[in-house]
Amino acid sequence: MRRKNKALLARMLDLYRILGDSTISPRLLKDALDRAAEEGVVLDGAVFSIVDRIIVKDATAFVPNQIG
Repeated sequence: MRRKNKALLARMLDLYRILGDSTISPRLLKDALDRAAEEGVVLDGAVFSIVDRIIVKDATAFVPNQIG
């Protein structure tokens, strides 16, 4: 159980680190979300939809503080 909790925490910390960057790679974020979900992290389905839409708009970079 402890090993599973450590793995879940590691995946959540990966996501937190990626989301803390000023410029986010949508592909890296999508990969990290997929890995987290595969390992048992429960995420709202809307997160995946939002990231998919970001990838369609620009798969190379997402700047969260940029308007438009």
